[in-house]
Amino acid sequence: MTSAPVQPIRRQGLRTAREARSGLAPNSFWFDRTYQSRFIINVFLIILTIAVASSCVAVALLWTLLYRPGAAQQPTLTAALIGVAVVVVAELLLAAPIAYYVGLRQSNQVVGPLRRVIRTLGSIGSGDFSKRVTLRQGDVLEMVARAINEMTEQLHKRYGSNSHHE
Repeated sequence: MTSAPVQPIRRQGLRTAREARSGLAPNSFWFDRTYQSRFIINVFLIILTIAVASSCVAVALLWTLLYRPGAAQQPTLTAALIGVAVVVVAELLLAAPIAYYVGLRQSNQVVGPLRRVIRTLGSIGSGDFSKRVTLRQGDVLEMVARAINEMTEQLHKRYGSNSHHE
């Protein structure tokens, strides 16, 4: 049995074939806002958890090393704790756009190919066995696309191109 190759997406002017098929504006990364928003929020929550945990460790160490019982004012401890707070805020301000960008890019690597697979399966289910899944080289669902293309090739050979078999 020969393996049907995954057809690469080629540039169409300034837009990719993905953008042309989906009607998305150029450079738009949103495929499924609900899924992608949850993914981005989860990435940010992981970063927030790490930032809070590291600041708790820093505060505990500072308190252990700099706290002097009986001293009325402790400017060194106060300055160190304010420094930790400033660093945590800076981390979160830097992490928010990074989490957004990374989350959006990573979720696109799943959602984009999955939408193309679903669209092609809809055509195949309607009896159009000439459709093939087209993914970029290295997409996460490349093996799935190859299997669907092989199955469609076999259906096309068995039933022809526009047959509607039950």
